[in-house]
Amino acid sequence: MAITVTIQNVKGMLRQNSDPAKITIDCTSAANGVVTGGVAATYAAASTSNPQISKVSGYIRKIEWAPGLNGDGANNLPTDQCDFTLNDSYGYDVAAGYLANQSGNNAGAVVPVSPIFVDTELTLNGANMGNAAKGRLIIHLAN
Repeated sequence: MAITVTIQNVKGMLRQNSDPAKITIDCTSAANGVVTGGVAATYAAASTSNPQISKVSGYIRKIEWAPGLNGDGANNLPTDQCDFTLNDSYGYDVAAGYLANQSGNNAGAVVPVSPIFVDTELTLNGANMGNAAKGRLIIHLAN
């Protein structure tokens, strides 16, 4: 259904030698348990601050998952074993399937063996969440 995106330190995606960026994605599923949305596009549409972004750029160091309203682990929890992908503009899941089968009750994290470079719009896709379920994904980026 819908996602909202906040980014801490947008400049961390735009230039070298700055503090890492942290992208927080809060999602709410539709009645069929599905959620989808473009990360940079959603942020740009809701943000009036500069700089504006058209893509996510940097090295993914970690992706965290926290179920529930704002990741609280208590309200509007998703179905256990819900699935997510972070697709680039070519449809490739940059998380390589590691966001599949997430807990509906417990927070978790994926830390790639090697940082994953992205320089593209990322589309979050979620499935099997249940009706109007909520959750939070946090992408930690370094440049």
